Amino acid sequence: MESEYIYIIQMGNTNYYKIGKAKDISQRIKSLQTGNPLPLTCIANFKTTKKYVRELEQIFHTELEYCKCCGEWFSFNYGEIQDLIMLSLENTSYWTDFDFITLKTRLTYIT
Repeated sequence: MESEYIYIIQMGNTNYYKIGKAKDISQRIKSLQTGNPLPLTCIANFKTTKKYVRELEQIFHTELEYCKCCGEWFSFNYGEIQDLIMLSLENTSYWTDFDFITLKTRLTYIT
């Protein structure tokens, strides 16, 4: 089964984030970086399958609709990121490679 990822990319040291899906996050960052003056960093990613990736992306976007700036770019604080990540874990059957220790590390990193 083909793997895909949901990612959260931060623009520089701002509160602007892109939430999207990709097969190859490194390639996605490279393509986004071309039109962006600030460095882009993936602060979280979640491995899933092609079957669920679109649905998961939609869940993330719907939950953060009130933070939407433009397209798939959002402006929110670290607490909102944590809430979003925890919400996404309510149904762990979406994830093909889920490791709570990794998530805890990511949550610590972004707080």
